Amino acid sequence: MSTPSSAFLKQLRKMIHPSDPRIGALGDVVLSTSLIARGRDIVPLGSTERRVLAIGEGIAMRYRLLPDGGRQIFMFLLPGDACNPNLFNATPMDHAIAAVTPVRLEQIPHDSMLVLLKKVPEVNQALWSMADQQTAVMRDRIMGLGRCDARIRVALLLWELVMRLRVSEAQVMPVVIPITQALLADAVGVTHIHFNRIVSEFCRLGILATQRGRLFVTNPRSLQVIASEITCAA
Repeated sequence: MSTPSSAFLKQLRKMIHPSDPRIGALGDVVLSTSLIARGRDIVPLGSTERRVLAIGEGIAMRYRLLPDGGRQIFMFLLPGDACNPNLFNATPMDHAIAAVTPVRLEQIPHDSMLVLLKKVPEVNQALWSMADQQTAVMRDRIMGLGRCDARIRVALLLWELVMRLRVSEAQVMPVVIPITQALLADAVGVTHIHFNRIVSEFCRLGILATQRGRLFVTNPRSLQVIASEITCAA
């Protein structure tokens, strides 16, 4: 059965009016969890998943491998994010989802979600809103890759993660980015060396700090200012 610790159900609960008496139906959802090791696929390329899968703890990524062995990361999934918010889409996955950190995966059977939808139809709108939010994040990523220089792409990604981590995990200052620089570099389409140079610049400006390979955002306001300088790539 579901528990109050379910990050996904907490997200759904936020999208339903708190005075709606039907909100209690969320407590009847059948929910199980499993632990996914870092680097393991959660949803493989080409698979079709009928269950609702969501990130309970940890971070995952949507990605696709390229013929030359490279990798493009489309977005990072944080606690509360659904891997497949479109419940009725039976199309095989055109990308994969993998665990960036150890992940506690929440799983809800298809039938249990259908029962919930009958009791609380507003859940369907909430799922669509979740899908729209993820699509908006990926649109921003496309804009960055196509129209912004590397420095601003890095700032945009880090600012996005700061805002989302603050919501999903209620992080206080400084905000910890628990993602390796190699993965962050893949997400913005630069080499690890180039990414490291930009991080070093941001550290000199007092925006970031690093400790034992971990990245800390110490001045989000300055990061936001850089991210807002949408400079077209030469």
